Amino acid sequence: MTTLASFTFVRHIDGLRYHFERHGEHNDRPAYRRTDGKRVVCLVAVRRLAL
Repeated sequence: MTTLASFTFVRHIDGLRYHFERHGEHNDRPAYRRTDGKRVVCLVAVRRLAL
């Protein structure tokens, strides 16, 4: 699986944007932090499908 180096979350109601960049891993999941200086960490939950 490929992990993103960065991404932007856009709230569609008002267009507010949060920019995140890769910040290592936490419990074997990709972790991202906001680039605006706020201390917010986003953990990405990955669901693996059995084929």
